[in-house]
Amino acid sequence: PAFLGADAALPILDDLLRHPNLATPRSPRPWSNWEVDPAVAMGRAGPPRSPAIIHPEDGSFLMAEADTYILNTTIRGGQDSRLLLNGRPIEIGAIEVEMGAHELRVVEPGRPPHTVRFQIGRAQGS
Repeated sequence: PAFLGADAALPILDDLLRHPNLATPRSPRPWSNWEVDPAVAMGRAGPPRSPAIIHPEDGSFLMAEADTYILNTTIRGGQDSRLLLNGRPIEIGAIEVEMGAHELRVVEPGRPPHTVRFQIGRAQGS
């Protein structure tokens, strides 16, 4: 079996730190292994993150080539997350948006909402 991550690194590091030519003890206290919960090590522990809109970013100006713009929304949230464009529910993913200023909000029961404001307009010279 292939060694990956800590399984491979810790024995090598232990040998290196105990080598008589390299080891420089700085404390007479004995050391002990740290017990690390795998969920913590993989970043999955702790309180769940609040829902957020990844795209578009707050304050974005998106350039349309026609009177409408196809906006691909990306959010971080649970299955109960709902997306609102200018206060109206919309589907997550690609949506058709008219030119102008807009507010996009993601809401999820029991969590604070996240809102971004963006504009869609024509590129100068179009």
